[in-house]
Order: sequence, then structure tokens, then C-alpha cells
Amino acid sequence: MRLNIAFTGTILLCGIAVVSQSAVGKGPAAVQPSAAWATPAGRGQIVAAAYVSLRNRGRTPQTLVGASSSVAADVQMHSSEVKGGIARMRRVERLTVPARGELKLTPGGPHLMLMGLNRPLKAGDTITVRLRFEGGAVLDVAVPVADTSAKSAMKRGPHANH
Repeated sequence: MRLNIAFTGTILLCGIAVVSQSAVGKGPAAVQPSAAWATPAGRGQIVAAAYVSLRNRGRTPQTLVGASSSVAADVQMHSSEVKGGIARMRRVERLTVPARGELKLTPGGPHLMLMGLNRPLKAGDTITVRLRFEGGAVLDVAVPVADTSAKSAMKRGPHANH
């Protein structure tokens, strides 16, 4: 099955993620999420994308090793690149939030793929994505589903039609 996917852009999307830290592991207290959003997915669509910026205020890098959400059977971390005019995604096992730096999960860059959706994602909904870090720490991020209809014609790439 071939998925037809393209960029949705980030203009108009700067909702601040609501964070709660689980007592699992030693908690990445230095990592703060912002600008989280997800693409909508209609009835019958089984894939969507989620994006967030992660700022590490600490002195040591934090490594993201996985993610999950109750709305998807699987959440995968992907990277994107364009070679020869063709956008390609590949699954990655780890993403690093640099010490005193930022990791931006964005269209066209590293991002989260929500695979096997168990319900439609409508603009205005908020889903929770749990980020798992090396060492067992977790971070729950509230991710608003964006209204991307106004931006769909703006920029094309690996995440249209989610």
C-alpha cells in the first residue's frame, strides 16, 4: 500500500504543550516541550504525524528512544530527507536533545508517525503522546490536532493528506 503524504507547515501552530512527568525513571526534568501539534486524520485514515520542539535546559544530552499514544497502535520516530527531488522517510531508533539545546520535530525533519490510528483525529482535538527517554524517564505531552486545511496548498512534502 502506498501512502500519499506531504508537508502541512507550521504557520498558525504554536500551541504550547502541557507537560506532566511520570514517576518512572529519573525524569527528564530539564526537557521542556513546546509548539506541539498533530495532523488531522479522517475516518479510514490510519496514519498521522505529530510534531513538537524539545528544549533541554540541562548540561547533559537527553536521548529520546520511543513514544506511544492511546490513539495509535504504534508511534514511530522518523527522519526525512529530500534527495533528487524525492522526499524519503526512514524510521530511527533514537533522537538526541542536545545539552542546553533544542530538538525540533518538524515537517521535513525528524517527526513522530502515529501508525494504526484507532479513531479519527479532528482539528481541535487534543491527544496525549508519551515520550520515552533513555534511562526510563517519560514525558506526557498534550498535542493539539491542528486545522491544516488553510495550509495544505502552501507547501507540499512527506505529510499531506494525513
